[in-house]
Amino acid sequence: MKKLLYFAIIFIAGCSSVPKIQIDEKPIKDVMVDTKYYPIANELNISEDSLLTLFSKQIYLMKPKEVDAFIKLLYRAEPNLQERIKIIAKKNLGQDYKIYLLGEFPMEVYPDIKIGGLYPTEILGTQPTFTLEKSDCVVFCEHTYAMALAKDWKQFYAFLQRIRYKDGEISFLTRNHYTEYDWDNNNSWLVKDFMDELPLKFTKQVHSTINKAAFFKRYNIGQDTPPVEFDWKYIPLEFIDSTLHTLNTGDFVNFVRGFGDDASTYVGHTGIIIRENDSVYVIHSTEPKVRIDNLKEYVKNAQKLNLEKIEYNKVNSKKKPLLYGFRFLRLEKNPYENLRKIDGTRAPVVKIYGN
Repeated sequence: MKKLLYFAIIFIAGCSSVPKIQIDEKPIKDVMVDTKYYPIANELNISEDSLLTLFSKQIYLMKPKEVDAFIKLLYRAEPNLQERIKIIAKKNLGQDYKIYLLGEFPMEVYPDIKIGGLYPTEILGTQPTFTLEKSDCVVFCEHTYAMALAKDWKQFYAFLQRIRYKDGEISFLTRNHYTEYDWDNNNSWLVKDFMDELPLKFTKQVHSTINKAAFFKRYNIGQDTPPVEFDWKYIPLEFIDSTLHTLNTGDFVNFVRGFGDDASTYVGHTGIIIRENDSVYVIHSTEPKVRIDNLKEYVKNAQKLNLEKIEYNKVNSKKKPLLYGFRFLRLEKNPYENLRKIDGTRAPVVKIYGN
């Protein structure tokens, strides 16, 4: 009989004293910090040198205790969620990229039997549920949203798992493996698909079938998972320029790819929109590091690259996917309140799935 073990992150206010937050300080040169952070740092017992150190470091160079301090500072100083997303995303520019980075270890217990000569932990990996040093495209987005929503490290970790897993239930089976079906739908409290709000001429509809049982079969789990069929829309590359005005900082980006036919259409990459100085950018984790691209320029380059890939695919058996366009999901105005309607007053609720 399987059980669901629940845990909630509890915050205690009204402490009589605040312990000094220790930061690994280093010599600082020419670091500019908005003056609004100073009184908050004083309340949190963060020294001026420690404050300067926090703002001089990228997040992927920080230790968890430093991230905790930075999140506390940012949450109190910047009430706008979009601005917090922008700041956090930029503070991970340059982070190393690594695909298939995270797992469920040590939360999920696997049966002690071999599958194809290997134990499940050897197949599914023993990666932890979070890492700061590296990211892949989805991990980058999940960390950015979770940190921007959170008041401190504990809440960041809870939001991270709530975003990464269906209903916050930590398990390989409940991980949001398929972006266009799992991630986008299970995080509708955070981001909302608005493709139906655009003129029909700017979008293309896709009918997709996902066979999760075939995917899970290699791990000898989830073979009874039924296939799902669903319709969804994206904006082809040639219409992106006409729809840029609809995008805002914090919107979620699905990079829609395929191999030249509708049946092969899928989401193969993700990023986050940043609007700045009347221009639209996408920040994303891609080989070799997290970077920021002007979306207009990215589209132009992708169209040229698509032509090269088409010629390559004509003479090679191993095909390169084309970039068809983008699906955008709008950041909700009150995601935390949306989540409270689902999880209750303890939101975000995270569940550990085990034996």
